[in-house]
Amino acid sequence: MKYARMANPKLGYASLEVQSIAKDMEDAEPVAFLSEKAVQCLLSQPGTTTKIGLRDSCFMVLMYDTAARDCEMLSLRINSLDLDRKCPTARLEGKGNKVRYVPLMKKTAEYVRKYLEIFHPAPTRHADDWLFYTVSHGRRHKISDDNVARFLAKYSKTAHAECEEVFEKVTPHQFRHTRAMHLYRNGMPMQLLSEFMEHASLASTQIYAYADTEMKRLAMEKSNQTMEENISTKPAWQTDEDKYLRINNLFQFIIFMK
Repeated sequence: MKYARMANPKLGYASLEVQSIAKDMEDAEPVAFLSEKAVQCLLSQPGTTTKIGLRDSCFMVLMYDTAARDCEMLSLRINSLDLDRKCPTARLEGKGNKVRYVPLMKKTAEYVRKYLEIFHPAPTRHADDWLFYTVSHGRRHKISDDNVARFLAKYSKTAHAECEEVFEKVTPHQFRHTRAMHLYRNGMPMQLLSEFMEHASLASTQIYAYADTEMKRLAMEKSNQTMEENISTKPAWQTDEDKYLRINNLFQFIIFMK
């Protein structure tokens, strides 16, 4: 109807009436994320003794650390990284050409430096080269999302055989969800997490608060423990012998007086 209104202004009133119809609320799918143990197992799968293994490993480590979307990872160039400053950063170009700078952990920065030494040696390094690439007919091309999906499927399958907490098939977006959940669990405020994830609204980030049943369980356990420590299930007179004796003596005195 929006297109019809643009094509024929006479349909404008009908189009506005259609837009006023309330949308049916769909049940939101729960956020699927990996445990920290599962992430460690998955990241250890690529063999870093080979060039391909090093590339795949660096891709996954960087994707997890930055919580980047798959398209943002594929669009990274060498000049997207600033590893020489006190706080290393990665420049990500998100939806609608929005740019954000994401801080990198020191270990991640060291890992990326090692990758650059192998795949982008200093003498032949160009700032606008694709960070992750494949070679075809002697030319470098930006790595494809199909390639990423292929090696993620391979590593998640082998990781699942070692650790049941790893999904049989891990997707790039699950890396993003996982990083967000881990940051939330470790105390990152919701507003800051929303900016880190480049969400259009805070409501989009609230899914992590709703989905984190583990935090709810721990909170309930802590609350129950506090109640058990402060509330005694025994009558007060059973915890104070002196008071009990005084009450008993008083009771005997009343009987005697009668």
